[in-house]
Amino acid sequence: MQARGNSWTVLFVSGDDRDAKALVVELIDSIGLVALDLGSLSEGGSMQQLGGRLSTVELHFVRRMVRR
Repeated sequence: MQARGNSWTVLFVSGDDRDAKALVVELIDSIGLVALDLGSLSEGGSMQQLGGRLSTVELHFVRRMVRR
């Protein structure tokens, strides 16, 4: 796992092809990182491209929280 202490590095994923995106998420998870799906290319892609709101953000996953 690519962990820093008790956290894992998060990679953003966006795309219009649901099957391809699922494959990429599986690949990211398989190497010990955490994938965060941002949606379509028009929505998520613009957030992570250079100059986008998330382009300079470094996230680390600590734990999964489920709200009921």
